[in-house]
Amino acid sequence: MPHVVELVASWIVTTTLTFLVIIVDERRVLSESQLERAWPPSSRDAAVIAFGPLAIPFHFMRTRGGFRGLRDVLGIFLGLALGVVALVLVVVVTSFVLTALFWALGLPEPPE
Repeated sequence: MPHVVELVASWIVTTTLTFLVIIVDERRVLSESQLERAWPPSSRDAAVIAFGPLAIPFHFMRTRGGFRGLRDVLGIFLGLALGVVALVLVVVVTSFVLTALFWALGLPEPPE
């Protein structure tokens, strides 16, 4: 049973954090021109559900760069770097949340 709890809790936490990172980025950080390059909400939701946290780097690459010029191409690499940082943050927070959840429920700690 602890494996099922771990699987479901991990999916819920990572999916929630992934949505949180992408939506906060869209609402608080992106300019209008960057927001135009973002996925439409239904596509964004499908990408997050299908690919989980791996959608984060693609979101950042898509919104920060393009192929119109050297500056846009460099934006792709900047987006990749920001996306990887956000992805690592999601993984670390997920690990802490799952460890705290398992400790609170008295279950054996999830394997690393």
